[in-house]
Amino acid sequence: MFRQGLADRPDIAFVQVTPMDKDGYFNFGASIAYQKALCDAARTVVLEVSESQPWVSGGRDEVIHISAIDHVVENTRYPLAERPDPPVKKTDEMIAGYVASLIEDESTIEIGIGAIPTAIANLLMNSGLKDLGIHSGSITDGVVDLIRAGIVTCAKKSLHPGKVVLTTLHGTRKLYDFVNHNPMIAGFSCDYTHARDVIAQNHRQICINNALRVDMRGQVCSESVGTRQISGTGGQLDWIRGAHASPGGKAITCLYATYTDGQGQRKSNIVPTLELGDMVTVPATDVSWMVTEFGAVNLRGKTTWQRAEMLISIAHPDFRAELEEAARRINVMPRGARGLGSAG
Repeated sequence: MFRQGLADRPDIAFVQVTPMDKDGYFNFGASIAYQKALCDAARTVVLEVSESQPWVSGGRDEVIHISAIDHVVENTRYPLAERPDPPVKKTDEMIAGYVASLIEDESTIEIGIGAIPTAIANLLMNSGLKDLGIHSGSITDGVVDLIRAGIVTCAKKSLHPGKVVLTTLHGTRKLYDFVNHNPMIAGFSCDYTHARDVIAQNHRQICINNALRVDMRGQVCSESVGTRQISGTGGQLDWIRGAHASPGGKAITCLYATYTDGQGQRKSNIVPTLELGDMVTVPATDVSWMVTEFGAVNLRGKTTWQRAEMLISIAHPDFRAELEEAARRINVMPRGARGLGSAG
């Protein structure tokens, strides 16, 4: 977007980097996602140099040369922000258990950030799985533990064997120090890491993403509650489509079965229809594995009414009867129909 649709927009790029190396290059450190493209598009480029930034080996677009910049600002006061893993609840562990059961030896994982990915990383430590790889938008402290435990080796990856491929770091000093000049790490800009044809080159690519809500037909909303924006699209659809194109790949969408509204009422995140204004992040045609704390179901290739039955099977038990009645009322599940699926 910066190099094409926004190429004439940025006036000033102000980007934090590592100190310059002997060849005149600065490294973008904890975030390589779009920084080089922004600098290429901006009329004026200002680099804020910080000793606390780790040097992330490349890759692509992970460095910028001094000849391409206009000003340097020395930051000796503010260290790179740290993002500790969030606390994990029982619900997160239950969802993580179903997700971990879908991962095989020699899988390459895109794991993301948040409580559920943290719980998955914790479970993988004792899973007995071997030779896992990482091709992900982000990595966290949990990936460091998996590498040190010998569970993530990247040795069997079909693309970039031996390398942890990433574009962003979300962690603490533990992560930053681990990746600093680490030859196992390969940082790329997100137009590479998130490209479907690139993702698909990884055999057994497992993509794990979160959602806010899903309707009976399998439409996934991960961005908004009605018209209230919660987050951006991110790479969720890219990863799902890439995983489907990967030999042996799996696209997994995680969802808490319920939430508590502002009035303290518990409500289902599996709904007959999305609310007015909900963003459709993943179309129903792209959805496969859906996981809640009550099970895992694969919606890929199922009829509308089979999908409804399968989603009801992983909804909170307190809501299943009313969801089934609603599904029949709106003719998503015809009366008398019986589906083929249930929670795994």
